[in-house]
Amino acid sequence: MVGVGCSYHKSNTITNASIKFKDDAGKVITNVDSGDPFSIVITISGSNVFQMFGGGKTTYTVEITDKNLLLTNFKNNGFFDGAKYNGYTLNYDEGTGKRTITFSIKNGSTKTIQLSARFANGTTEGGNPATVKLTNMFTFASLSSSITPNAELLWGLGKTENKTEISSADFDSGDIQYSLSAKPN
Repeated sequence: MVGVGCSYHKSNTITNASIKFKDDAGKVITNVDSGDPFSIVITISGSNVFQMFGGGKTTYTVEITDKNLLLTNFKNNGFFDGAKYNGYTLNYDEGTGKRTITFSIKNGSTKTIQLSARFANGTTEGGNPATVKLTNMFTFASLSSSITPNAELLWGLGKTENKTEISSADFDSGDIQYSLSAKPN
């Protein structure tokens, strides 16, 4: 019977949705400096207007597996199972590091989800893309998009001495002590 199950779907890719990454000015980006804020914008249009099952709505799941991609709208940057933001609940599997957000939309509706994000400073490797995946839980069709962090380890350096004034006699006696420190910014 046509329309029952998934037999009428010819593609395993969602064609009525997009995943974009935007900077603070709203410009679409493909890479971002580690630590800089950006948005993950997911748009779904005219979702399954002919779907017969699911009570007139379609369920989608957003999946993020990169542990350096922080979701700043959620408690603990998205590493807290059950964290809530703007009506969405985040599920976090501590064992795998996978984070998912599952939501439903009324068939025929258009929905935009905007999540604030950034890459962790000091632990993100530059050049390794992070992928965000959107899956239609009825058809299991999916769509993925990636953003690449630009990262370099920056260090804050410090030097202090145990005296505020140094005289030439201090150099002769060796009484000046310096403390050197380095830490990632």
